[in-house]
Amino acid sequence: MTSESFKALRATVAGVLNGFGGLNGYGKLPGTVNLPAAVVMPSAGQFYVFDTTMERGSDDIKLTILLLVSTAVNENAQDQLDDFLPGGQYNIKAQLEGNLSGQVEYITVDVAQDYSLHMVAGTQYFGMQVLCTVGVEPAS
Repeated sequence: MTSESFKALRATVAGVLNGFGGLNGYGKLPGTVNLPAAVVMPSAGQFYVFDTTMERGSDDIKLTILLLVSTAVNENAQDQLDDFLPGGQYNIKAQLEGNLSGQVEYITVDVAQDYSLHMVAGTQYFGMQVLCTVGVEPAS
């Protein structure tokens, strides 16, 4: 992503996920969630690492994509969530790594974690976190 804002990056990633496997993509934490959902947000802790290549070549941004599929844990919700893992009908790793070329320097989908209940805007949802590293051209 060439010299665009962090907000624009989140919106771009959410746009790539919007409609994929029926997902509603959100570039920021929504007040109301329409399921299934992919909420793109900065990862906990350090999320913006400056100067990861020499002479301001690129910065690394750590994103968490919160995939939410149901308000309850049940077999159908688990099957739906499993479909977004590699080998599933909607491989989120392949979707992200295959569709952001030219929009970012690079993206790696690093980890899927916290396959459990998540609280968003006062409601509990079943889902998981997908952690990504995105390389971007530094903004001036």
